[in-house]
Amino acid sequence: FLCAMDGAALLLPSASLSGLSLEHSVASFRHWFSTGSVVGLLLLSSVAFVANHCMALLILKAGSATSYLVYYNIANFFVIGGSFFLFHEVMESSLMAAGLALSLLSGLTYAVEAS
Repeated sequence: FLCAMDGAALLLPSASLSGLSLEHSVASFRHWFSTGSVVGLLLLSSVAFVANHCMALLILKAGSATSYLVYYNIANFFVIGGSFFLFHEVMESSLMAAGLALSLLSGLTYAVEAS
């Protein structure tokens, strides 16, 4: 029920924001959906997003927001570590690396101060 309420609350802002860029997106959507691998990845991405959101709500239901932030930051360290080893070209932009470092360090700082 909580996940459905969360989705309903986010439906209006996401629909309004996507409606603003609809003119430019129609051509892109036609191109994307004509490629089979893109459709598969979009479906997989959607399933992963929904699963991530449901798991986050379950963690918040079972524990505190601080514990959720700690789990989220641990997961970010694994994702960023995998990105360095597998997809090193992602880290070529200095702004990307600075943003990731700032995100990880701020989460780590909060987790240390909260405990």
